[in-house]
Amino acid sequence: MVSNTISNEIIIKYMQRIQKKAKEGSLIRDEYLTGEKWNILEQKALQRIQECPEDAFPIDALAHHYLNRKQFQKAIELYKIAVKVAPESASIQHHLAIGYYCHGDTAQALKEFRKINVNQLNKEGMYTINWQTIENTEDDYNFNTEEHWEDDSFEEEDFEEIFQYTIRTLHHNANMYTQMGVYEFAIECFQQLLKLTFRAPCILNQLGVTYAFAREYKQAKKIFNEALQGNPGLENAYSNLANVHILLEEFELAVGVLKKASSKYPTETGFLIELALAYEGLDYPNKVINCLAKSLKMDPNSFTEINSVTSLRPFIGPALELAQT
Repeated sequence: MVSNTISNEIIIKYMQRIQKKAKEGSLIRDEYLTGEKWNILEQKALQRIQECPEDAFPIDALAHHYLNRKQFQKAIELYKIAVKVAPESASIQHHLAIGYYCHGDTAQALKEFRKINVNQLNKEGMYTINWQTIENTEDDYNFNTEEHWEDDSFEEEDFEEIFQYTIRTLHHNANMYTQMGVYEFAIECFQQLLKLTFRAPCILNQLGVTYAFAREYKQAKKIFNEALQGNPGLENAYSNLANVHILLEEFELAVGVLKKASSKYPTETGFLIELALAYEGLDYPNKVINCLAKSLKMDPNSFTEINSVTSLRPFIGPALELAQT
């Protein structure tokens, strides 16, 4: 919890900076969501919340959109629900406090802010608070992304687009919409992002995952293949491509991908387990057992992952026996 030794003035100064970032669109950029697009997002997000009431993410994300539109009461009500769903999340508690502050209720904002576990907030990585530097720091908001791109080859006319629709906010929005289940918006963001990152393989891989979630498996295959052509060392893309082949019952193709991945990453048991699934689809029980036995021999802890796959459970006994020989 925020210590009582921290003055209200310092907390308010911090919240002012976050509010400024929100107004600038740095926390979430959605000015392109107008008219019918906004209605679609709102309806689908509300549907997602109804279908998955235990998932705090879409609740929190929709609240951000309401906050952007200055629909503060709606935002606060959703943040309060999200806090109940995920009481361990310091980031959501942070959002609730900022919601009250943006609404003009400073007293309640301070009350909610003091509930934040700052150590947990810093661990979650969305925001970083260092009280010692609040007075001097221009920007206390840090958004962490897994990927960073630095390129000096942009032409002058590109800067306006990059400024208006930054890589960081595109990446954030794309991942957010994927988790909200609003896949068409996620795909649109990824496609815009790919224009700015020169079709970076890591972004292609994430786009492929979104297509797979949207059950557009043929498009997902195409994107995963392009990602691997751009970066043959992109480990997750092999698994993603193989899983799409399995979903389409293209088991021979899945076997080909997974054999290549297993030879490239011989210590990765996950590929062996997926290869067992592909062989199961081809009705090759002995090959299923061999793959599982090899996985168990390499890492006995892989038993947990194997056991989580219902269709592989009948093969566990024979695989354990073979692994012990």
